[in-house]
Amino acid sequence: MYSKEFKTKVVNEIIAGLPIKRAARTYNIERHTVQNWVRSAGITVPASKQWITEEQKLEAIKQVETGICVRQVAETFNITEFTTG
Repeated sequence: MYSKEFKTKVVNEIIAGLPIKRAARTYNIERHTVQNWVRSAGITVPASKQWITEEQKLEAIKQVETGICVRQVAETFNITEFTTG
């Protein structure tokens, strides 16, 4: 089991903007477990596609088009992948 301190640390990182999926990957925890911790804390987290604004999305695309590595841009904007549409 996980300590209360550890759960609090993970939830606080999510409150600060870390996506649940990334928190789960970073700490090698099942995503649903992290989601349960967040729900238990009474926190509402926006859907993953709402993590960056349209303006940020356009800036990320512009950076990739200028030759910046996709991985670096993804890390800058705290996103895990680019989608088109």
